[in-house]
Amino acid sequence: VFSLPIGSRLDEETLAKIFAAGHSRVPIWRENEDNIIGMIHIKQLILLSPHNPLPLASLHIHRTPMVPAGMSLFTLLGIFQTG
Repeated sequence: VFSLPIGSRLDEETLAKIFAAGHSRVPIWRENEDNIIGMIHIKQLILLSPHNPLPLASLHIHRTPMVPAGMSLFTLLGIFQTG
């Protein structure tokens, strides 16, 4: 799974990797890849210039839902339906 650390800079190389991955969302992690703190939507990158790299942390990081191992599928479906 392609993901980025929160300390990344959105330079030409990083943007190329993001677009080459071909996904509409990229997970963002802190400290290690198992500590996902959120995600960015690729559409957030449309107006960015690779010649003026911004820190990834300056973008809005969307929260990802945390699902406890014991949660029933029915309960999880209800959460997704309400947004």
